[in-house]
Amino acid sequence: MLRKKFQLFFGVLLLAVIGLMFVPAHAEASSKKIPTAFLQTKPLKPQGDDNWYTSVTTVKLYSNREGKVYFQWNGIDGKWHAYNESFRAWRGENTLYFYTVDNRGNKSQIESRVIKVDYTKPEIRQIGAASVNGQAKISWKSDSDATRFKVYKLVDGHFKAITWTANNFYIDKDVVTGQAYIYIIKAADKAGWRSDEKRIALTITQPIVSATSVKPLPKVQSTIGKAAPAASSITSSPSPEKITPTSAPIASGNPVQNQRNWNHLLVAISVLVIAAGAAIGSYFGYEWLARRRENEKKPAEKKTNNRW
Repeated sequence: MLRKKFQLFFGVLLLAVIGLMFVPAHAEASSKKIPTAFLQTKPLKPQGDDNWYTSVTTVKLYSNREGKVYFQWNGIDGKWHAYNESFRAWRGENTLYFYTVDNRGNKSQIESRVIKVDYTKPEIRQIGAASVNGQAKISWKSDSDATRFKVYKLVDGHFKAITWTANNFYIDKDVVTGQAYIYIIKAADKAGWRSDEKRIALTITQPIVSATSVKPLPKVQSTIGKAAPAASSITSSPSPEKITPTSAPIASGNPVQNQRNWNHLLVAISVLVIAAGAAIGSYFGYEWLARRRENEKKPAEKKTNNRW
């Protein structure tokens, strides 16, 4: 009996020693564990289209371990802010970056979350309509955040949606001249907000025929220096006796070519006159020079004879 108690005592003591050996190892492993940061919004989920929050949204950050959480908006190259209490998310489409550092200095990875907030509806500021070429053209101006527009038309006493468009105008071809029509325009943004309706009416008028739409008369080509046109191009009558000949004279030869021939002849005559003048001038110049030399030799001969 005593022996069994002694063995039980040593067994418990051995288990206690083994347990004490694992406590420091577990504490050391726990101190090196990386923490995790979390984000929570209020409201919890987006209410609008494409994950947009359509009301004022607050953000709460926390960690799974005791420590400090840091955050910043739209980019990880700016200044980090220490999180102290929940704050309001920025309006528009933004990205929130955040991480945590526990009391032992362990840092979590940087997390990110896209938060899109829009709690105001767009507005159509101006609207106009005109009858253009027998069609109805409606145009408008709106806020910059409006991305698409819905057009309604009054049909049989009820407004019927006829199209969605991303343009700031719409042309309705299904109209009748002299009839009046009423249209409604609504704008929508990315979050799904709809603007107040804008209503406008117009009457379709008869298109005005401009002067440019009248077919011009055929051009009459000159027959100078060319053969007379064929009879079929002058009149559509099949009777050749009704063809009236043109009264324009038919010139013989090409007047441009004749003018060029006269210019060549005048140039040739001018060259001959200049050459003749140069020849005559050279001849008389040579005679004058010869006589001058002859006169200069005579006194020298006389002086030589006197010496002898």
